[in-house]
Amino acid sequence: MQIRRYGDIHHDTGIVLNMYHELWIYTTGGRPIIPYLVIDQKRMKLKYQVAGIKKTDLNEMIKHGCIEYISAIENEQKYTFIAVTEGDVDRQREYVVGNLNNFKNKQEQYKNGEITLEELEKAEQSYNIARNEQRYSHCMIDPSQYIGISVFTMRYMSHNPPARVSYQAGMTKQALTTKDALRFDIRFDTGNKSIITTGVPISGTIGDKLIGLDEYGIGRNAIVGILPYGGKNQEDCIIMNKMSVDLGLFQYMVYHSYTVSIKTRKGMNEIIRIPDHQPQNAYKYRNLDPATGIIMEGAEVKLGDCLVGKMLETTVVTMEGGRQVHTKSLTDTSLYVKIGKEGIVDEVMESHSIQKSKLISIRLKEIKNVEEGDKFSSGYAQKGTTGLIIAPEDMPFVSDEYGELQLDILFNPHGMPSRMTVGKLIELHTGSLGLATGKRRNASAHMPYNYAEIAQELRELGYKENGLRTVYNGKTGLKMEAEIFVGPVFYQALPHLVKYKKQARGFGRKQNLTHQPIPGIRNDGGLRLGEMEKDLLVAYGCSYLLIERLCISSDAYNVVTCSCGQITHFDVHEMNYKCLICNRKGKTKDVTNMLDRSRVSYPIKLFIQTLAGAHVKIGMVAQNKCGIQN
Repeated sequence: MQIRRYGDIHHDTGIVLNMYHELWIYTTGGRPIIPYLVIDQKRMKLKYQVAGIKKTDLNEMIKHGCIEYISAIENEQKYTFIAVTEGDVDRQREYVVGNLNNFKNKQEQYKNGEITLEELEKAEQSYNIARNEQRYSHCMIDPSQYIGISVFTMRYMSHNPPARVSYQAGMTKQALTTKDALRFDIRFDTGNKSIITTGVPISGTIGDKLIGLDEYGIGRNAIVGILPYGGKNQEDCIIMNKMSVDLGLFQYMVYHSYTVSIKTRKGMNEIIRIPDHQPQNAYKYRNLDPATGIIMEGAEVKLGDCLVGKMLETTVVTMEGGRQVHTKSLTDTSLYVKIGKEGIVDEVMESHSIQKSKLISIRLKEIKNVEEGDKFSSGYAQKGTTGLIIAPEDMPFVSDEYGELQLDILFNPHGMPSRMTVGKLIELHTGSLGLATGKRRNASAHMPYNYAEIAQELRELGYKENGLRTVYNGKTGLKMEAEIFVGPVFYQALPHLVKYKKQARGFGRKQNLTHQPIPGIRNDGGLRLGEMEKDLLVAYGCSYLLIERLCISSDAYNVVTCSCGQITHFDVHEMNYKCLICNRKGKTKDVTNMLDRSRVSYPIKLFIQTLAGAHVKIGMVAQNKCGIQN
C-alpha cells in the first residue's frame, strides 16, 4: 500500500488481504474507487499536515501519498477505518493524548503519595484502552462522500431523522428547476415541466454552490406560518396565499412535444398540405401555414386543432378493358392536438430519421399557475398537496412591533412532531435572521447549530429570540391568542401536477374485446375502479353501487337466456332468439316464459361462451327482486 501511495503502482490497483491470509491484487478497470486523505497513525494526524503540504495542492498531495484511492472491497478490510471529518481525527488524538497525560500525572501523584495504587491502575487501564483502540487510517475529503450529492444539499441534515434524509434524496431529484438548467430549448421531450422563477435558499449549504443550485435553483423561498386554518391543511397539506400565486409563486411551464414522420413508399405517398374539409371544421386548420401546411410558431392551439396537415395518397391498379387503370385516392392522416397537450407553439423543427424519412417535431409550451391539488415539498421530505388557495384578505397576517408581514404558506403544526423535522424549525429561525441581516446562513451537514447564539443575534436585532410573531385572523380581524412561528422556508415544487392527473368522463370509447372503457387520460379513457376500491365498497355493503360501477356504467350486456340456463342465439334470418340446446325459440319483443332477459357483465358472457366451446355446460338461473328462483 505504501508503494501505491507514492505512485510506484497505479492508484487504481486494489490490494486485499482476505480471511485466509491470501493477498489479492485487483487491476480490473471500472471498479468504484474513492479518494481519501491518509492518516499518520503514529502521530494521529493527517499526513498532509505532517508533511506541511497545502490541502489545495492536489498534485503535491498525490505525489507525497497524502491521498489514497480505496475501492469498495478495501473499504471492508480490518485495516481500513475511515473518519468522516478531520474533527473526528482531532478528537481521537485528544482522547489518546488526554489519557496519556492523565496517566503520567497519576504516576507523579502516586510517587508523592497523593493517590492510592487503585487510582493509578484505573488511569493506566484507561490509557491502555485508548492506546489499543483501532485508529483511523483514512479520512473523507468531504462528508458528501458518504451522504451523497442529493443529501449534501439538504439543510440541517444532522437534525432530522434518517428516514426523512432518505426521502429527501428522492425529493431533490423530483424537484422542478428552470428550463435553462435542462436545456429545454434544444430538447423535444414529452411532458417536461419547469419553474419559471427559482430562488436561492436563505439557509443554504456548501453543496448548493458546488453543484450549481445557486445558479439553477430547485425551489422558492416562501414565508411560512405554522398554524392550522379551516381544516384544509391537515398533516403535510398546505394552504397558499392567492396573491402570492397570482404574483408568480411556483408558476411553472409545461412543454409538450409532437413528432410526425412523412412516409413515402411504393403505391403510398404522404403529402403535406391542408386537407379538404367542411366549412364547419375550418377552425381546426386556421393556424396552419397555407404554403407549408404546418402550424405556425406562436399560434395558440387547443384540443382538436391541426398541427400538421397530411394527406395519404394511395394508388390502386385495376384492369379495365385489358389495360391497367391507376386510380388515386386521398386519406386524411393529419396530426391533431391531443387531450392534455395544448398550449402555444414554441418551436417547429424539420429533420430526417435514420430511414431518411422526413420528420417534423413540434414543441408546445403552456404556462400554469398553482392549482389546488398540486404537490410541494419542503427541504425535509414533507411533501403534501395544496389543500386550499385563500384570497389575500382572508389569509392570516403578521402585525406586531416588528412590522407587518404577509404569509405565503400555512403549515399545520401537527406535521412537525409526527415527522420530527427539527431542521425545519431551525430554518425558520436562521431564515428570519438571514432576512434581517441580508446574509446567508450555512446549513450544511455536520455544522453545529447553537440555539443560544442564534437567539442572541435575534435579540440584538430587536426580534424575539424564539421566532414567534403576533398573527391576526384574516376573516375576523381578531388577534390570535397564541403566537405563531413565522419565517422563510425553502419549498420545492414536484412534477405531480393535478392538471395532468385529474380525469373524468361521462361516456366514450370502449375496448373491443371486453366492452370496458379504455384506460388513459390521453385516450379520453375512464377511471379504473381498482381491487382495493372494490373491497371497500364490499365492506360497506354498497351492492347497488358496485353493480352500477362494475356493470351498468362499465360493460353491461343484455342477454336472453333459455329456461335451461343457456344463453340463446339470435337468428338474423328468422329475427328471433333460439336456444341451441333445447331448440326453444322466442320473438324479440315477445319473450315467453321459456326465455328471460338479463343484464350481465360482458366478460361473464365471454367466459360462459368460452366454456361452452370447451364442452363445459354452465347454466344461468334468473331470480326476481326477492331472490326467489323463477
